[in-house]
Amino acid sequence: MSGILADNTGRASGLLKAAGGGGLLQLKQTQITDTSSRNSTTWGEIDADFEVGITPTLATSKILVQVFVHGSGTNNSFLRLVREEVGESDLPIALGDMVGSNRVPVSLGDWQHASGDRGNFCALNWLDAPATTNALIYKLEHFSHSTFYINYTHSDADNNSSSRAVSTITASEIAVGVL
Repeated sequence: MSGILADNTGRASGLLKAAGGGGLLQLKQTQITDTSSRNSTTWGEIDADFEVGITPTLATSKILVQVFVHGSGTNNSFLRLVREEVGESDLPIALGDMVGSNRVPVSLGDWQHASGDRGNFCALNWLDAPATTNALIYKLEHFSHSTFYINYTHSDADNNSSSRAVSTITASEIAVGVL
C-alpha cells in the first residue's frame, strides 16, 4: 500500500492507532520585577514572592519547572530548586552530584563579579515526578559567601551600565500516557 492515509481511514482499517502520550493540563507562572537581596551561608528563600504553586490533577503527571532568574553577586552565590508539599519537609530537587566533602550541589549559580554593574541571566528546566495530587510549591533557595541580588546589579548605579530585570518560575502539569 502506498500513499497517504487519512486519519479516519487509517484507524478504520487498523493500519493506524490513536496516539497515546500526554498533554499540557495546566500552567502556572510567577513573575517578579521587584528587587531583593540575601546574604547567608545557610540555605533560605531568596524572595518570599518568588514561588509558584500548582496542584497536580493526576498522580502520574510530570511537572515541568522552568526557572529564569537574573542575579548578581561578588563571591560564590548559589541557588537550588525546592519542592514544598503540604505536610512534608521541603525537598531540594534538580541538584548536581555531591563530589568530595566541600563542593556545594546546586541547581544554578556561582555568581562572581568584581564589577558591580554586571548581572547574569540563568535558566533551568527540570521535569519533576512528584507522584501526588497534593498542592505543591516550587521556589528557589539561596546560599552564598556574600550578598546575592535578584533582578538588579549589586552596585545598582543610576546609569546605563546597571540593569533591572524580571525573573520567572513556571510550572506546567504534563499528563503522561493518558490522553
